[in-house]
Amino acid sequence: MREQERSPSGEWIARVTYADCGALADGTAVTLRRTRGWFARDKVVVGLEGSHSVGITWRDARILRIFLPESARERNFADQKILNRHEDIEGIHIEYTQL
Repeated sequence: MREQERSPSGEWIARVTYADCGALADGTAVTLRRTRGWFARDKVVVGLEGSHSVGITWRDARILRIFLPESARERNFADQKILNRHEDIEGIHIEYTQL
């Protein structure tokens, strides 16, 4: 299952991806990728343990909004659901909203 949104400038694509690794672990990630260039690689914006319904939308050409569900709320160290989280990536500012 995938969800993706192209930035208003057309320069970036934001994607929500879900991975089911069987007995090992499940994961949800939001990534950014430039739409042009031979060596365009995904940059992980936020990585979550488990499967979560995450929403994404562009506020403008330089601000990506990510909507995290209650199931992805940051908790104590022992029950950490958010594995990594960035506020800025290559000039794109990330805004997080908890639903």
